[in-house]
Amino acid sequence: MSTILPHFGLSPLTSMPRTLFAGSFKTGTNGHVGLIETFVRRAVQRRQLRALEDHELQDIGVSRVAAHREAGKPFWRA
Repeated sequence: MSTILPHFGLSPLTSMPRTLFAGSFKTGTNGHVGLIETFVRRAVQRRQLRALEDHELQDIGVSRVAAHREAGKPFWRA
């Protein structure tokens, strides 16, 4: 478990659209660790996306509607 804790950091806003909408799963030495990492990252990124102001969304090229739709997805859905 300690190997995945460093990966719980927040993603920079500039990489958010690419990581949010990619939908790819990482695999580590144990496939479950990669899946858990992916789920945690999605949950954190969607929470961050929900908190962005309109001008910040405009900076990263995401509309309010698309942000609301993405942030409303459950963590297990890509």
